[in-house]
Amino acid sequence: MSEARLASVPALKGAETYSSAMADAKNYISWILASFSEYLAAPVLEIGVGHGSYASVLRDYGDYIGIDIDPASVEEGRQRFPGLDLRVSDITRPEFVALANERKVKTIVCLNVIEHIEDDGKAVTNLARALQPGGHLLVNVPALDLLFNDLDRMAGHHRRYSRAEMRSRRGGRDRSWWSLDRRDGSAARAS
Repeated sequence: MSEARLASVPALKGAETYSSAMADAKNYISWILASFSEYLAAPVLEIGVGHGSYASVLRDYGDYIGIDIDPASVEEGRQRFPGLDLRVSDITRPEFVALANERKVKTIVCLNVIEHIEDDGKAVTNLARALQPGGHLLVNVPALDLLFNDLDRMAGHHRRYSRAEMRSRRGGRDRSWWSLDRRDGSAARAS
């Protein structure tokens, strides 16, 4: 697809950006969450519930809340997981921080979400504000800007990241910051 045609394509949001294959990618989901398992402590807040595949595992860690900006995704998640606390919320808004602080969130899991947010700096600042002292922000984002291409654009991505870029977005917060090192699958301290 040409740059001109891509520029005219409206930005995708919510369920429009999901890969249907991810809903059943159990090995991938297990691999990602295993990389973070030693840092998962309740209450756990999942950002971007989407099709609910991570929720099915994260709820086993104890007190769980999941949010998504897309009301249809939240409703679908409520149908799939009755009784799970799923809500519509925008992580760039102050109401999100208030919700997380009310729940005294110790762990925020944000997997393949930040690249979809135009104002990612505001999003990351709010994620840091939402954590309790000593909490963990567990983030996975697509890496290597040089790989950014039409597939990213069609998936609703605004960018890819380097470790330095993620560190720069933390805004000097003193919480624990973790990112996934795709080279070996281990969790690595990002600061």
